[in-house]
Amino acid sequence: MAEPLVSFRDPVTLADITLNKWEIGTILAGNAAPDKTFLIWNNFDGAPDISDINDCDITTSDSVGDTSLVVADKWVETWCPSLGETDEDRVQTGGETNKHVIGAVIGGVVTAGTISGARLEANLGVPGTLADVDNYAEVSLRVTVPLLAKGGLNQFKTRLSYTHI
Repeated sequence: MAEPLVSFRDPVTLADITLNKWEIGTILAGNAAPDKTFLIWNNFDGAPDISDINDCDITTSDSVGDTSLVVADKWVETWCPSLGETDEDRVQTGGETNKHVIGAVIGGVVTAGTISGARLEANLGVPGTLADVDNYAEVSLRVTVPLLAKGGLNQFKTRLSYTHI
């Protein structure tokens, strides 16, 4: 089966978004940044017979062994509305130890850890719509800076991990 075709999409316009830089701006200690919500899509363009992505999770990482304050102290909170989670279900994520499982609603069933690559026959070759809930996970992130955090630039990455057959 063909490899997954993963893309990140704006939740309103469905435009392809590049997440190589998440501009959070300045956050005062003790405050939170605005939420960042996006869709992680498998097979947006409607290719036939591609692999599902399985064991899907998201976390934060850095280039210094996950020791930066943002990652080590888990400043990024994650939740997955497509799994029925709300902002009250936020999970602090960071490094290899605090990943958050994401997933889609597949065949009407909330399916943690999987985003389908199959598209309905009628939708082959047609760009996705929000009705194609099997094919995307809605993910929201928010950075909350602890009250006693030191000031300065903090760099980190959000990382999507998955397997496929």
